[in-house]
Amino acid sequence: MNILIFEFNGGVLNSADIRHALKKKNISFHTVSYCFRDTAHDEFFVKRFSRVLAEGSYDAVFSINYFPLVARCCCKAGVKYLAWSFDCPLNANNVEETLALETNYVFLFDREHTRQYKRQGFSNVYHLPLAVNCDRLDMIKPTKQEAEHYGADVSFVGRFYESDLPKFREAMSEYDRGYVDAVCAAQTDLYGCFLPDICDPDAFIERVNAHYAKTMPGAGVRIHREWLFYELSKVVTRRERVRLMKLMGDSFDTKLYSIECPDILSSVTYMGTCDYLTGMPTVFKTSRINLHTTLRCIRTGIPQRVVDILGAGGFCLANYQEEILEHFENGVDLVVYDNVFDAVEKAGYYLSHPDEAEAIRRSGYQKAREYFSYEDRLEYIFRTAGLI
Repeated sequence: MNILIFEFNGGVLNSADIRHALKKKNISFHTVSYCFRDTAHDEFFVKRFSRVLAEGSYDAVFSINYFPLVARCCCKAGVKYLAWSFDCPLNANNVEETLALETNYVFLFDREHTRQYKRQGFSNVYHLPLAVNCDRLDMIKPTKQEAEHYGADVSFVGRFYESDLPKFREAMSEYDRGYVDAVCAAQTDLYGCFLPDICDPDAFIERVNAHYAKTMPGAGVRIHREWLFYELSKVVTRRERVRLMKLMGDSFDTKLYSIECPDILSSVTYMGTCDYLTGMPTVFKTSRINLHTTLRCIRTGIPQRVVDILGAGGFCLANYQEEILEHFENGVDLVVYDNVFDAVEKAGYYLSHPDEAEAIRRSGYQKAREYFSYEDRLEYIFRTAGLI
C-alpha cells in the first residue's frame, strides 16, 4: 500500500503520531503540505496537487481533517480520499457540496455528528473515536525539577473560548436576546443533551435574520445553523470552564495552562501555555488530578484531551460524555462529574484517597493503550475503504 498524506500548513499536532503508526504497520507514504488561501477556491493548489496524484502511484490520500479541494482532486483522479476529522463540527464551509463524492471516506469521532450526516444521506461518513500514541508518551520521564514546576493538586490545560455571539446578540430583538441567554444558562449545567437541537433553532434563526434584514437593511448580516451552534457552544464552554477553575482554585492548589487567564481566577496559578508534544504530557504525568471540560458542540464523542491524559498515565476528571462511559468505566478508568460542584467534591475525595486515585490512573492508562492506538484506528480506516 502506498499512501499520500496531505497536511495543511505543515500538519497538526497529531501528524507525527500518524506517521509513526504507518511506519509500525510497514505502510509506505509520502507527505505533501500546503496552506490554502481559500479552502473553496485555489487554482494553484488544484493544478499542483492534481499533478502530484497523476505522477504518483497512490492507493489513497489521507488527511487529518477534511478538505473539500483535496476531495475534488481525488475524485477527478479516481483516488480514494480518507479524511479523519479531529474537528467537530467539520471545519469546512458548505461541506455538503463535496461530502458525497464517490471517492470520499470521512471518519468523525463524534457519533451524533456522524448520525446527523447519515440522516442527510451521506453513506460514506463513518464513526471512529480518536487515538493516542502511548509509545511516544511513555518516553517522557519528568525530572524532579519538572515535577516541582508542573506538579499540582489540580491542573487544567485548555482554552477559554471567545465567541462572536455577544456582538450579534446586541442586534437581536429583546425576545431573542432572552432566548439566547436562557439557552446558555440552562445548557451550562446540562450534559448529554444539546438544547439548541431541540429548541426549534430553525424558527429562531429565521426570526433573527428577518429582524436583521429589517433593522440593518443592506448590511447583509445573516446567521446560519452551524455558526449559531458553534458560537453558543463557545459561550457555554467558557462559562463552565471559568466557574470550574474558580471553584477549584478556591479549594485546591490549582494550575492553569492557557493563552489567557480570566481576571476572576485570582486564586489559580497561571502557568501560561505548554507545548503539546512534551509540556502537556508532563503536566498530565505530574498533576494529581487533570481536569477536562468538553467543548459543547461535541455532542457525544470522546475529545482528544481525554485520551491524551489517560495515554500519558494521568488521572482524568472529566464531564459526562455518552461515549466516554461506553469505553471507560467511571470510578475505575477515570472519574466523571455531573456539574462543577460535583467536580470539586470528587477532586477533594480523590486528593484525600491517593491509593484509589492511583488505581484509577493505572487502569485508565491500560485501557487507553489497549483500545485507542493509532495502528488500530488506521487499520479500521483502510479496511473500511477496501484497501486491506
